Amino acid sequence: MRNINIEEILQKLQKFIEKEDYKGWDPYDALNSKLINKITSFHPFAQRVAIHLLKNSPINLRDFFKIEKDYNPTALSLFIDGYVNMYHIYEDKQYLYKAEILKNKLYSLACINNETEIGWGRNFKFITTKETHELNKPLTFLNAKLTLSLLNLYEITKDNLIIENTKKAIFSIIKNGKVFKTKRGIFIGYSSDNNPRFIYNASILTSELIIKYLFITKKEDEKICDFSIKNLAYELINTILKNQDIDGKWYYGFTNDFKILKNIDFHQGFIIDSLLEISKYTNYRKNDILKAYKNGINFMIKEQITDNGIFKWRLPKIYPIDIHNQAQGIISLSKAISKIDCQKLNKILEYTIDNFYNKNEGYFYYQKHKFYKIKIPYIRWGEGWMFFALSEYVKNKKQLEKKCAE
Repeated sequence: MRNINIEEILQKLQKFIEKEDYKGWDPYDALNSKLINKITSFHPFAQRVAIHLLKNSPINLRDFFKIEKDYNPTALSLFIDGYVNMYHIYEDKQYLYKAEILKNKLYSLACINNETEIGWGRNFKFITTKETHELNKPLTFLNAKLTLSLLNLYEITKDNLIIENTKKAIFSIIKNGKVFKTKRGIFIGYSSDNNPRFIYNASILTSELIIKYLFITKKEDEKICDFSIKNLAYELINTILKNQDIDGKWYYGFTNDFKILKNIDFHQGFIIDSLLEISKYTNYRKNDILKAYKNGINFMIKEQITDNGIFKWRLPKIYPIDIHNQAQGIISLSKAISKIDCQKLNKILEYTIDNFYNKNEGYFYYQKHKFYKIKIPYIRWGEGWMFFALSEYVKNKKQLEKKCAE
């Protein structure tokens, strides 16, 4: 790789995030505008159009529509992950202190927090053709992701409240997402909708959360919501292994009427990263898990990342080139356990820095289209995922250099 100081870029990004007090905009936050809500309230289709118009505009219209910067729970969890990585890199307790502050902020943002469950939702209303996710509506992927970040912090601090809240989060995921037996296997529903989508990455992340919780607490099993959570985790693993295509890819998922959602993008990385983590904490079908992982990451390297470091938007389309995809490529290749395509890791880093990084302000742009860029910094989509990605690369740098020298 060219002489690019990734640590310096990581630290500048950290300063930007902290200067913003961890708040920011999101590509999908249009309905946080009272004016847009008023104009589009007559029909969900109008609201979907408003979301996509604002998301795809190269001009940031959020000040005009009075959309304020806000805390996003996923972004906070990514900052916790980044700070935990930086603690491992520099052995400096300031990063634990910062992570603890964000942990407490996450707890304060929970939309459900009682004796039996804890859960989070998005800080904006989001509408698809099939589902409406109201503000602060609990979502499976979101709750599993946030709780795993807290467990990463627990491994250093041994804060027992995190373990208590992990059990409550698992309860909330099973209760709200529900367990569905389908012709494609066992799934956790993506949301609490009566007819939710079935999304592979959300189900495998739930399995990862359960497996890691049982490993840390040294429990053989536990019954939550009348389910053996160990058996549930195993069934979710079986579903993921069963539904991997022969070339190594997974589609995004499918609707309740079994229409396949064929998006192939950064979600491939979510799945392979979860499989890798699961393999560290259980021997259940370990060889099958590692085989699926290897096939999955090989697909990413060969089909999703170009030779010059572009992570394709959604196969087979290249544009728009998206910072979330770029970040996921860096994360997955930095985590890789075997000899990887070091040239592609170097190229994706170089391409991302050259085309998305604002070196004066320290943040990353949202998208690069064929003839223009959307240079808006989004606290979750861009800054959160890149903060975690760069910290993951720096944390694993010595191992990566060793693999690349082999």
